[in-house]
Amino acid sequence: MKNFDDKASELMKGGYDLHIHTLPSVFPRSLDCFQLVAEASQVGMKGVVLKSHYESTVARAILVNQYAHAGAKAYGAVALNWPVGGLNVYAVENALRFGAKIIWMPTQDAANSLTFGNMSGDFFDRPGITILDQKGHFKNCVYEIMDVVKRYDATLASGHLSPKESVILCKEGRHRGVRMVLTHPEFSRTIVSAEIQEELAKEGVFIENRI
Repeated sequence: MKNFDDKASELMKGGYDLHIHTLPSVFPRSLDCFQLVAEASQVGMKGVVLKSHYESTVARAILVNQYAHAGAKAYGAVALNWPVGGLNVYAVENALRFGAKIIWMPTQDAANSLTFGNMSGDFFDRPGITILDQKGHFKNCVYEIMDVVKRYDATLASGHLSPKESVILCKEGRHRGVRMVLTHPEFSRTIVSAEIQEELAKEGVFIENRI
């Protein structure tokens, strides 16, 4: 029987990691983008998605691909936190037109995340962002964001929304034909039960887990 390291090495060959934080960043990170694609190439990976909480990584990915000369390709994305305007459909459209592959709903700035307090490295106080209005319905901009993501054949991820928000977002997204990812449902701030993960997976939602 293969040990964990052997199995991990096997899975990485030809694989993609859809959620990696790199330098440059306002938060401490282990690797810069060039180091990341070099290491990913060494283990036979095909690509990585660069994630930043506070800016689009699309231009960064383009430059890495142009100058790194690595086997693994970098892809850009954007998280809808306050520095890009929160639930800002214009930021979504701009990032996707430029080549983004994943749009994350709010992460650090999600109201749910902030109920647990600031995360390591947070450096400003702000109101939390929620995708629901005072009546518990989706805000209109959420539908607009889903429609734009679908039009570009991109992926929408739940970020650090509450479990309730994440589940109904994923279900509505799939209903509208959007490719959906449930973001790390075993992270302490975004826990979703295994039973609900299974239910969402059956509806075509991709489940992202942390190792």
